[in-house]
Amino acid sequence: MKPLVLAGIVAGIATTMLGYAPSSVAQTPGWQEVSFRKDVNPILEQNCAVCHRHGGVGYAKSGFSVESYATVMKGTQYGSVVVPGSSVSSNLVWLLKHGANSSINMPKMYQMKVLSNDKYVITPKQAQWLSPHDIWLISGWIDQGAKDN
Repeated sequence: MKPLVLAGIVAGIATTMLGYAPSSVAQTPGWQEVSFRKDVNPILEQNCAVCHRHGGVGYAKSGFSVESYATVMKGTQYGSVVVPGSSVSSNLVWLLKHGANSSINMPKMYQMKVLSNDKYVITPKQAQWLSPHDIWLISGWIDQGAKDN
C-alpha cells in the first residue's frame, strides 16, 4: 500500500475515533492564518474567561488568565501553557482535549448555589468539551507560532 494512501486511512480512522481531524490548521493546505484576536480570543472569552481572569476561581487556583494575549502566553504559576509552533507540546491543548488528569481538564462547568443575598458557593462539576473546530483552531494558532495577531 502506498504511504499516502496509508496516511489517509490512518487520518480517517483517527478522525472517526477522536471526533476531529488530528492535523491542525497549520498543516491544512490553503488555510488562512489563524488570528488570536478574531479566532482564538473569542473562544477563550466564551468558554474560559468566567474563571480564568483576575478574581475568578481558575485564576485563583492556577494563576492562568485569558484576559489578553500577554496573559495567555505568560501561562500559569507553574509555567507556560502554550509552546509556539507545537500544539502537541502545549499544555493548553492537552487540557482542552481532556488528555490530562480529569480533575484539571478544561473547560470546567461550575454550579453556583446562592446561600443568601450576599453569600454563594461555586462548586466545580465535570469538564465539558469545546467543539472539535474550536480545538482545531486553537491548535492551529499554536502550530502557526501563537502570534499576537
